[in-house]
Amino acid sequence: MTRNFRNVFNTVSGVFSRPGSTLAAAAREKRFTTAMLILLLVVAVCTWISAPMQMERSRVILEDSPLSQYLDGDGINLSIRGWQRAAVSAWAALMSLLAVVIVAFLLYLFYGVAGVEGQYSHFFALTINAALIGTVLPRILLTLGIALGWPLFSWISPGEWARQAGLSGALVSILGQMDLFTLWFVIVISLGVHAWSGIRLRRSVGVAVGYLVFKSVVLGLLGYFGSRMLTG
Repeated sequence: MTRNFRNVFNTVSGVFSRPGSTLAAAAREKRFTTAMLILLLVVAVCTWISAPMQMERSRVILEDSPLSQYLDGDGINLSIRGWQRAAVSAWAALMSLLAVVIVAFLLYLFYGVAGVEGQYSHFFALTINAALIGTVLPRILLTLGIALGWPLFSWISPGEWARQAGLSGALVSILGQMDLFTLWFVIVISLGVHAWSGIRLRRSVGVAVGYLVFKSVVLGLLGYFGSRMLTG
């Protein structure tokens, strides 16, 4: 039991304090179980805590949006309880894991084009350990912010900074796909791939940034045009 706890502590602390060597070792040994369990547990628990508050926030946004004219009173009275809350928590955890699977595949493709030789399993192990920074930590802090009423997302998102500065349009939507934790995630990914594969650090950073730009542009434009279609 003590040894297992020590392994968990070493994995978590290593990602934050020694990301290059820790992620390189995870990729080399294809070690992902501990990080995956932490990811699933934290996302499920945080969703369980924050779901009712987020539903209430969604209700307020709907009432103030043009979509409210298409909904009756019962449609706007959003609530979540019991098995629904548990189902939403489990679904959020699985979707977070699916997101890691997709991100790992994209990194596998991007770094493959850059000449890094490795299997998908290497990149999955590296990515899900780095997700302790890119997913787990921000999920804990954002849940804490929701519970305490702190607008934490507006503090860490370039999209929110741009919106508060009076900007609008597709650029804001693209910037909204990034935050300080995403940038931190990209940095540790580039350090991990550099330490594991031997690719030059500058090249590794360039590939990771290229992935971030690609992801942000695609998702940002999809979100922008999707919202335009909904609001007419």
